Amino acid sequence: MRYKLIGCVLALVFLLSSSVQAQKIDDRPALRLTVNQIPLGETDRKVTLYREMLRGSIVVQGSLGQVRPQGEVVVSIDGKDNWQQVQVDGKGVFTFRFRPKTPQDYYLYVGVRDAAGKVSVLHPAGYQLAVTDTSVAEAVKGTLDNMIEAYRDRHASRFMQYVRPGFIGDDILLHRAIRRDFSRFDLVGVRWSLEHFALGDQGRIAVTVHFRRSVISAGTGSFLHDKGTTMLEFRAGPDGPQLYNMKAPLLFGLSDAAYLASGIVTAGENAAGSFIVIDQHGAVVLGPLSATAGG
Repeated sequence: MRYKLIGCVLALVFLLSSSVQAQKIDDRPALRLTVNQIPLGETDRKVTLYREMLRGSIVVQGSLGQVRPQGEVVVSIDGKDNWQQVQVDGKGVFTFRFRPKTPQDYYLYVGVRDAAGKVSVLHPAGYQLAVTDTSVAEAVKGTLDNMIEAYRDRHASRFMQYVRPGFIGDDILLHRAIRRDFSRFDLVGVRWSLEHFALGDQGRIAVTVHFRRSVISAGTGSFLHDKGTTMLEFRAGPDGPQLYNMKAPLLFGLSDAAYLASGIVTAGENAAGSFIVIDQHGAVVLGPLSATAGG
């Protein structure tokens, strides 16, 4: 009986201890951060900021959620060597602004400093902010050139490195579609030029591209070529822009255009043009603009 009582007491102590630990974990603020309106996620620990994204300064905005920390909220941009206090409003939101040097990397941490001066870091891994002199146009050109090279070389895994997780139309479908493309035609080449780009929130980079493309059908050996204007959307990624969305006529993934194209670009020469498409029988043919989105 005595041993049973001791066992019950130990079990109760363990449960209370676990409850306290869980409470401590639950009491941690649910930190959400953006840098120049680009969300910092749980997996991406690095973001590259291009020349046009800076506008002279970097603005870190944070939200602590419903839990209010017991102490001062502090920010470090030099790897936790120095901390600066920020003011948190009634909604748990704070803003930290600084003027960066270029090119230079900054290492962002947010923590809570207690009365004794000890800082508890809310996200121990931190974030790397890579500030560069490179323009958005140069960065997009590098990404798109690399994608075209991987597509031409039939290297699906290398191609997908330049696709943003959460790609509109589904990145798994895109991976499947380009592999089907590889079996249906050989890409002879793509010449393209950047007509226009625009920056949006959450690191969006919308680009308009004019292209000339040539392929050889694997089924018939016929040579086909087309030209036109299309639109793509990129998102700022750890090491460069990543493809997030495409409109028809598609540059990639023609085999599943109905699922991958988020719309059709009808402007300019597109309306009267003929484009390389995959028909309902899997053949590589020239078709009207309406067929470029799987129609």
